[in-house]
Amino acid sequence: MSRTRSAFDRHAGEYAAWEFDASAAAQRARVHAVLARVVPPGSAVLDLGCGTGIDAAHLARQGHPVVGLDVSPDMLALARSRCSGLPAEFFPMDLSDPSLPPGPFGAALSNFGALNCAPLAPVARAVADRLSPGAPFVVVLIARTSPAEALALLARGRFHEVARRRRDTAVVAGVRFPFHAPSTAAVVAAFQPFFRLTHRESLGVVLPVPGALGWPLGSLATLLAPLDRRLGVLPGFRRIGDHVIFVFRRLAATRAPD
Repeated sequence: MSRTRSAFDRHAGEYAAWEFDASAAAQRARVHAVLARVVPPGSAVLDLGCGTGIDAAHLARQGHPVVGLDVSPDMLALARSRCSGLPAEFFPMDLSDPSLPPGPFGAALSNFGALNCAPLAPVARAVADRLSPGAPFVVVLIARTSPAEALALLARGRFHEVARRRRDTAVVAGVRFPFHAPSTAAVVAAFQPFFRLTHRESLGVVLPVPGALGWPLGSLATLLAPLDRRLGVLPGFRRIGDHVIFVFRRLAATRAPD
């Protein structure tokens, strides 16, 4: 069993509850707004690192057949239960060694840092070979720098955690596993020459990272969300925050080399 699988199996129940966090909900709503703009109506979507199926259920209810992949069987069990009766199916897959369904798909999604735990270039090549020409690949990565998180951690006296995004491992549910928070240039380089970056914006520029304050945000998240949305699309803020949304477009129908 991989260390990543072990970590997220243990974390499955806690992650399912994360959807009720106000900051997480505000960030996810931003991702769903981007998906609504870029994913063609009725197109099949490949969801990499689908977790407990929150995004898959949303997309399926919008009329998109979804194939969800995740390393954690416990996460997949929750996803199947959530999506019962919807056009969604789920399969185990370790994204560090991707062997993807054949497709073709009209869009792909990897939300909330799943690809921070896998080498980007092999995933980009594999997904490119399964997307239709011009299809979007929406990738949401944990940002390399988050001033809002740093301030929240400092306020709680957790000084040793401030630089955790720049380390090469992460800890979830007591399990340490590979993790990387690449720069924008590194992300774009990993997706070339199969994709073109068409949009980028940050999530959580002023919204505290879910759980970082130690208490729920509640209505404060509702007040901060509009400012977060405005700042997140400005050039000076698009690379900092809790997460960064990248929208790539498949450049050509040619097969990506192995």
